[in-house]
Amino acid sequence: MPSGDSFQECDVYPRACGAYRDAYRIVVDLNTGEVWYSPDRYSDFYHL
Repeated sequence: MPSGDSFQECDVYPRACGAYRDAYRIVVDLNTGEVWYSPDRYSDFYHL
């Protein structure tokens, strides 16, 4: 992941309001539009 860029994260799986968030995330680089997938809450990233 590039440092210094702005990012937005989204949960991969929907959940009920107030329910615990799991580790699966989609992350969008707001500067470049690149999209990344993290199955373990930011330990590993996969460019999509």
